[in-house]
Amino acid sequence: MDLNQSYSGSLNDLEVWNDTRFIRGSYPFFINNGKVLLDIQPGFQRIEFRHRNWTEQLPMPTDAYIIDINLLAIGQLTNKWSYVAQATPAIKSGLEEKMAGEDFAIEGAFLATRQAGERISYGFGLGYSTNFGAPIPIPLLQFDYSASLWEGGPAWRGNILLPSSIEAWVIPFKRLEVGLQLRSIGDRHHITEVGTVAINRPYSDYFDTVLGPSVILYLTPWMSLNVESGFSLYRQMQVTDGRDELISFEPEQAGFLRWQLTIGGQSPLRE
Repeated sequence: MDLNQSYSGSLNDLEVWNDTRFIRGSYPFFINNGKVLLDIQPGFQRIEFRHRNWTEQLPMPTDAYIIDINLLAIGQLTNKWSYVAQATPAIKSGLEEKMAGEDFAIEGAFLATRQAGERISYGFGLGYSTNFGAPIPIPLLQFDYSASLWEGGPAWRGNILLPSSIEAWVIPFKRLEVGLQLRSIGDRHHITEVGTVAINRPYSDYFDTVLGPSVILYLTPWMSLNVESGFSLYRQMQVTDGRDELISFEPEQAGFLRWQLTIGGQSPLRE
């Protein structure tokens, strides 16, 4: 098999699905005489892949383990301009074998935001991310707007961060937020289980574009529950050697359900 060319076998019977579980902590504190908020967020994530009728010629996407530290710095540039800087070193691997250089990765972003009024803010920046599978530089555009649905009515807000997400939220009362989200979610990790063909640096690249409702329920001032559901609009998965695509397919559209329990964090019940 020529590894410089894409795999050309039949993918008609191939099925792939996954189950993701994660935990993340957060330790925010001020530095530089209170001018910069630094937030250290260690995280652990397991992405469990399941597949049927996978070709034996190529490495199978192994279960991915992602151990990272998300470093966020938030501060003011001027009276109207603020910034968010992010750096995320990580280990992304199947962990079946000893660690290698391909298991390590780093991503980052910088976003500058201008407050144009009480209700509107916009910004731009640049990220280096695996949000669409392979790590690439991504220009960022941001727009946020908040208002009341009608005079004296419940609040709502819209949040846009292109090219990754578009969200709209209604806040009927303090304990509840109801939203609709369009998001792209993806990643890359090093495959450590080999097939019948030797590949020096096999990677699994994947991303999913999803649309659906979301609910945030603030149970207490220090605890919230977020439930998301909806439909996958477009899904793609690839096995590559870090440069060339070896196999690529688009799994069928499917529904999804995610839930997240947060202890701590921001809450309108503490205002």
